Amino acid sequence: MTYAELMSKIKKGEPLTPEEASELDKLSRPAERFNEVSAKAQKLESELKAKEKELEQLNAQMLDEAQKLQDEVQKQLAELSGKVETLSAEKNSLLSERDDALKSLKVRDLAVNNPTGAHFADPEYLKYLLNKEKVDLDNEEQVKSTMLSLKEKYPELFRVPAKGGSGAGAGNVAAQPKPATKPVKDWTDADKAKFIREGGTVEQFQALIKTEA
Repeated sequence: MTYAELMSKIKKGEPLTPEEASELDKLSRPAERFNEVSAKAQKLESELKAKEKELEQLNAQMLDEAQKLQDEVQKQLAELSGKVETLSAEKNSLLSERDDALKSLKVRDLAVNNPTGAHFADPEYLKYLLNKEKVDLDNEEQVKSTMLSLKEKYPELFRVPAKGGSGAGAGNVAAQPKPATKPVKDWTDADKAKFIREGGTVEQFQALIKTEA
C-alpha cells in the first residue's frame, strides 16, 4: 500500500497489520525509501540495457545475414548476366556469318548471271565493290545499274562467256561443288561457307534443298 493509503487507514482508526506497519515504518524514513527505490531503478535500468544490447546484437546478426544473401544474389545475377551477354554475342556472330554466307552465294550467282551478259572474274572482289556501294541485292534496278557501271569502270574484270557448241572443249562449264556429305537442312554456317568457297551458287544450293524435299 502507498503512504497515503496507510495514513488514511490510521485516521479511520483501523488497525494495521504487521506488514502494513513495517511498510509504514519504511515510508516514514525517506532516506531508506529513496535508497530502496534507487536500487530497484538501477536494477531495472541494468535489465533494460541488457535487453537493448541483446536487441542490437540480434539486429546486427540479421543485417549480416541479409547482406550475405544480397551479396550472393548479386553474384549470381552478375554470372547470369555475363552468360547472357556471351550467348547473345555468339548468336549475333552466327547470324552475321549466316547472312554473310548467304550474301556470298548471291554475289557468286550475280557474278555469272547479271544484266551485262558477261561474267565477273572475281566474285570476292565483286562482293567488296557491292558492299562499298551499299548495293541492296534484292533491288533489281540498283543491281542492274551498279553492274553496268562496274563494267564500264572495270572492263578487264568482265569475261564474255564462249557460246556452247559440240565437242568436249566447247563453252565454259561452271565449277561444280563437291557433293554434300549430309542433308542440307542440317548444314551449319561453316558448311554453307565451305559450299561457297568450292564454287557453289544460289541455284545449286536451292537445287540441293529441292532434292531433299
